[in-house]
Amino acid sequence: MKVEYSKRFQKETQKQSGKVKESVIKTIQEVKQAKTLDDITDCKKILSLKNIYRISIGDLRAFFVFHVMIEDGYVYFLSLVSRGQAYDKKNIQMLRKLDF
Repeated sequence: MKVEYSKRFQKETQKQSGKVKESVIKTIQEVKQAKTLDDITDCKKILSLKNIYRISIGDLRAFFVFHVMIEDGYVYFLSLVSRGQAYDKKNIQMLRKLDF
């Protein structure tokens, strides 16, 4: 799949350290190599949103937009937040705005 990152996602990834950062990098590599969303470990669609999905990475949640292109899928990582912040009202509103 084709992968791109928002500035927010890049900043949040840089804040991580050690094993957590390695896990995020490993997950991104897995997404790049995946042929379909079913090939991505712990990937689930956010039911209330149209094209937003999340991946569990330990205590973190990576949110992304998925669009199907003619040849490949296109993944745009939006944010990387802790499990506690992942489903709060502010984060869901932000995801709704970016659900294109």
